[in-house]
Amino acid sequence: MQIEDVYWDERCVTCECGFDGDMELQLVCYGFTEIGEWDCPECKNLNEYSNDSAFDRADEYRDRMKDERAWSK
Repeated sequence: MQIEDVYWDERCVTCECGFDGDMELQLVCYGFTEIGEWDCPECKNLNEYSNDSAFDRADEYRDRMKDERAWSK
């Protein structure tokens, strides 16, 4: 796979110890999949983060098409 982008962004993450919160992560994007690692601030466990944003982008596209149809009527 080819890396398309590397960036920092805030994401909601959870850990097995019970931590649940937002953290700023360095993310690597492969196509529609974001991948990153983060250290839990409570138990110091190294966790992996991944998110397949293809569904998010499909929802955004559908919403844009609805808006365009509403304006054209």
